[in-house]
Amino acid sequence: MTSFLWMISFLLHIILIYAVYSLFKQVQAERNARKAEIESLLAEFMDVLHEENNHLIQLFKQEDVMKEAREKPTNKTDTAQENHLLSDQKKGEELQEGAHFGPILQRMIEKEHDKVETSPEVRMIQMYQAGKSIEEIARTFDRGKTEVELIVKLQKN
Repeated sequence: MTSFLWMISFLLHIILIYAVYSLFKQVQAERNARKAEIESLLAEFMDVLHEENNHLIQLFKQEDVMKEAREKPTNKTDTAQENHLLSDQKKGEELQEGAHFGPILQRMIEKEHDKVETSPEVRMIQMYQAGKSIEEIARTFDRGKTEVELIVKLQKN
């Protein structure tokens, strides 16, 4: 009887080992398939990104050429107006083509110059360096004296 139980146990162990091995192979195959899929998706993404970068570089090169053309003085106002109209048409076409680049790039293409403003903290430091007292700076910016002192001390360090 015990030999019969040993045989059944041995067979069950063999079956379980085979089942674990086949499951391991299936998991490995699925991992390899996922790896291949991810690699192909990344390759496609890189291709699209490369194309967009090339398009962006072309837009910037055209921007530089148009900037140089605007900087050169011309004697004929009619020619300048025609060039301006042509550049406006090109910009419109570029904007339609490059609409997927987002509003920041569109603003750059349209030559909207952003204004650079200094932060209140920088202005506080500039006022302190100009000889203003902490109380004056705090009143100007409607901040506490401790906050202004902290900003000035952090700048010194």
